[in-house]
Amino acid sequence: MRSEEITLAQLRALLAVKQEGSMTAAAVMLRVTQPVLTRCLQQLERQVGVTLLRRSSRGAVLNDYGEALVARARVVNEELKRAIDEIGQMQGRLSGSVTIACSHIPVKLFVPEAIGQLQQNFPDVEVHIIEAVYPEVMEGFRQGVLDFALGPVPGKGLGRDYKAALLLKADIAIVVRKGHPYAGAKSLSDLKDQRWMITGPVEGPGDIVKKLFAQHGIAPPATPVSLDTVWAALEVIKHSNLVGLIPRLMIESAKDEVMIVPVSEDIAPVRIEVITAKTAILTPAARALLSAVRASAMSWQNRPGESGSR
Repeated sequence: MRSEEITLAQLRALLAVKQEGSMTAAAVMLRVTQPVLTRCLQQLERQVGVTLLRRSSRGAVLNDYGEALVARARVVNEELKRAIDEIGQMQGRLSGSVTIACSHIPVKLFVPEAIGQLQQNFPDVEVHIIEAVYPEVMEGFRQGVLDFALGPVPGKGLGRDYKAALLLKADIAIVVRKGHPYAGAKSLSDLKDQRWMITGPVEGPGDIVKKLFAQHGIAPPATPVSLDTVWAALEVIKHSNLVGLIPRLMIESAKDEVMIVPVSEDIAPVRIEVITAKTAILTPAARALLSAVRASAMSWQNRPGESGSR
């Protein structure tokens, strides 16, 4: 393999085939003729010393070698875009893009305000918000798409290539519909035989129910329903006998239809953290957005009488 001779054009050709699924469509995307695209990919295959594509009458599909290379090519391409954005922003051009992933709490609390602050200083920067949590956000980092993420971090950590810094702690509570037969329960043990729901992947935020019961030495309840968002969880709670853990700041919007179960056990708050790759170099716009996020989170955290966080 002579990787020093691989060009960005070759990598972008491979990315185009991956995205479009055929040589013809990839050529159209890149605005080149199909023979030019074919020669470019053949040169790339010679450079790496292996065939990267399986070609057929129905299109072109990357083989295992191609998939391995395209994963790296995507990161290279995204980093080059950031480099171009950074140079432009250093020169005073207020354009470019920032992509972040957020759980529902940051989206509700402080990300909108932070985006407003960013737009004052970088009016032409495109901001892309992906509502996602661990482990989904890790794929965004691996692909080089995310600048940073905001949300809970699993107890096992993120691995050696990533770091997390605490942003704030948000209180959560056990919630049921009004009129639920166990609405007055005083202990977790009273709720262990009830059917619970979880919000988020079981490898991430969805494991919070299991952890809560384990912390108090109680066998975890059945969790037959899993939802992606807190808003969906609240809607299901309103119309069922399911029990759920909901951030206090989001209960207010449904206070006429749901209620907090007054159990005696302490419930640990959710830690919202800033997640970044250790090798990440943020552009000025990304740094400005992160700074605005921190300022907005601190302002919200310090509001007197705020019930959602302590």
